[in-house]
Amino acid sequence: MKFYTAYGSNMDLVQMQRRCENSKFVGTAKINGYRLEFKHSQSGAYSTIEKSDNHYVPAVVFEISDNDERCLDKYEGYPNFYHKDNMTVEMSDSGKCETMLYILREDAEFGVPSAIYYDILARAYCHFNFDFNILSEALHYSYEESYD
Repeated sequence: MKFYTAYGSNMDLVQMQRRCENSKFVGTAKINGYRLEFKHSQSGAYSTIEKSDNHYVPAVVFEISDNDERCLDKYEGYPNFYHKDNMTVEMSDSGKCETMLYILREDAEFGVPSAIYYDILARAYCHFNFDFNILSEALHYSYEESYD
């Protein structure tokens, strides 16, 4: 078993359980020193993170099996669209945790997510009581950057 951090649609507990049947919710966390953004992949614009000193991204941590990771690799389009990274996240109630997460290719262009995708994230932000300003700022920033 290993730890996986979700900051996009996999924060939806029902979706994550359906996608990764062995996954177990561990808790919420912050990805410090990163900002949330939306960039294009093959089928639309999706969440990703990029280094930024004065930001953090709220996230959900799961314990996953090797089979769960293979399912996530397929879902995330690894290694063509997302790559994997290991980093330490700050758990909301229990210190730090070494975890794996997916980050969209750095050369991907900014974009605006579909209303359905954004709604999944918005519901997770409400469910976990995350700062909604982070999500709305990511949308605004990505929109502005996509038209520069």
